Amino acid sequence: WQDMLIIGLLALITGAVTGTNLGSYPMRFEDEGTYVAQAWAVQKQGELAHYTYWYDHPPAAWIQLAIYTTITFAFERQESAIEAGREFMLLMHVLSVIIFYAIARRLAMGKVVAVVVSLLFALSPISVEFSRLVLLDNIALPWMLGAFLLALSPKRHLWTIAASAICMAIAVLSKETFLIFLPALIYLI
Repeated sequence: WQDMLIIGLLALITGAVTGTNLGSYPMRFEDEGTYVAQAWAVQKQGELAHYTYWYDHPPAAWIQLAIYTTITFAFERQESAIEAGREFMLLMHVLSVIIFYAIARRLAMGKVVAVVVSLLFALSPISVEFSRLVLLDNIALPWMLGAFLLALSPKRHLWTIAASAICMAIAVLSKETFLIFLPALIYLI
């Protein structure tokens, strides 16, 4: 129950800090518009992109964004489409911090050390700024962290290895550069 209380507090602190002024800072830039437009195309047009020849990355990240905006009506609720995307980034960042804490605990770190490293990750100025942006990396990160969390499972079952591989596959299909972490994951498994 102590870990659950700590996870709740980490989520609350991360959400409050990252969510404050979410739509106004940092300034919007073109990649955010591109990824949100692709999510909009998935949701509204049933296509992978808003432009016929625009498949520069694997589509899993903006498909996840489209699923979120469909379920929560984020495009209809928010003032701008970018804010709808940033709302999903906030959720992914909070999830990443929670998984980061769980990984620290699996690595036999004490609760205090796990909280400190999780808060350093969550509250560092560069993390706060970049975790708000609608970037494919922010969507792939919790999947990759989830893969490592499952690989570090104390009970080595086939299903944990399979689930770890699925999480890593989703991370790579969200942002192809996450493939660089595959050797480390294989080593852990």
